[in-house]
Amino acid sequence: MKKLLNYIIEGILDDPSGIKIEEQTEEGILNLVVYAPKEIIGRIIGKNGRIIKSIRSLLKIKAIKNNIRFKLVLMES
Repeated sequence: MKKLLNYIIEGILDDPSGIKIEEQTEEGILNLVVYAPKEIIGRIIGKNGRIIKSIRSLLKIKAIKNNIRFKLVLMES
């Protein structure tokens, strides 16, 4: 899941060097935490949240296929 998320974010951003992604498992739920500067978080979320919703949809497809529950969190670094 981390590889897929990293691939998607690299495709969206011009310079993804300020991005850090961590995987944490808690009570059977995979938490994907994306640390990024404030201005980059806005680009990941997109207008009216369209981009982040699309990212979550793609991750959801992989999660269903692999029988995993996940949560995607964006944090300011």
